[in-house]
Amino acid sequence: MVSVNEHESEAGWTEVHLQNLENVNYVGEIRVGNPMDKSQKPQRMKCVFDSGSSNTWLSTDYSNLEDFESLDLEDDEGFLNSLLDSGSVYDPSKSSSFQLKDFIISIKFGSGKLSGYMGSDDIYLNYQSTPRESRMRSPRAAFTSRTLKIENQDLGFSQSSSVFDQSFNCIFGMAYKKMAVKGTLPVMDNIQERQLLRQNVFSFYLSLGTLDHQMGLNSKIVIGKIDMNDVEGDITWFKVVDKDFWALKLVDIKYGDRSLGLCGPKSGNNCLITPDTGTSCLTFPKVAYDKVKSVFPSHESCLDDKAYPSLTYSLEDEQGNFVDYELKSQKHVAIKHGREAMS
Repeated sequence: MVSVNEHESEAGWTEVHLQNLENVNYVGEIRVGNPMDKSQKPQRMKCVFDSGSSNTWLSTDYSNLEDFESLDLEDDEGFLNSLLDSGSVYDPSKSSSFQLKDFIISIKFGSGKLSGYMGSDDIYLNYQSTPRESRMRSPRAAFTSRTLKIENQDLGFSQSSSVFDQSFNCIFGMAYKKMAVKGTLPVMDNIQERQLLRQNVFSFYLSLGTLDHQMGLNSKIVIGKIDMNDVEGDITWFKVVDKDFWALKLVDIKYGDRSLGLCGPKSGNNCLITPDTGTSCLTFPKVAYDKVKSVFPSHESCLDDKAYPSLTYSLEDEQGNFVDYELKSQKHVAIKHGREAMS
């Protein structure tokens, strides 16, 4: 069911504001659980909203649960311990709706791994406990974006982690069920099955720092509709051709004006590309990595990150047209130690 502030009359979409962390991570708040103490609010978690993974993970403190045997899991980097010390974790003993399942999972990300028990709890997007609070937080949101409650959501409760740090303690998975842990229902599938939204769509606006903020353009995710205030021109639609990641058809990659020959009939490769909001890195499979690396700068003498060619991805849209997305060199070249170029 949708949970909307009882003083509001409209539901079906919501908006979560994201904090831009140096153009690397974009972190937003969710609330989790239903407090035993009714005077308290659901627990706050700081999440990376990740279109590149399916399950949602919370850094978790099991120490207050009765009759719970802690997992013997190695926390190599000590990140979770530091989160425990700072209190930046979910405490299941404080939620009346928490349920623990009897199986353990471990999953690897590009930035590390997570291990822990699976379970479930209720989660809230854009939590607003009173009309007054919502107006204080955002005058616009008080009349538009609503609190969205997602009941009995399958979650991973991490006891061992080399992924979380002080900037975020939650990964909010937004990819397909095909990639999720067997026997679990990802958030977006749960939302669709419960028919919570006007439209089964979501969109991101990821700001590029100071200039965007000065123009009033702040990072956010909108779930349940398209906010046309964020759109200039026509929207280009692409078919999701593999419902694992959000995989789109990639027809070519160019460095400057030169095709790298990685995709298409001549290459023998059927290429896919995935917009992944959980990372700021460009990644390539092994079959393409060596070719791409050979044309990118590596430890070259350089004082200007604009001195290199653009990287262009050519995608096939829903109508069969090829659409180019150009990445200027300053977006894929880093100047190391003030003089060395690396891509």
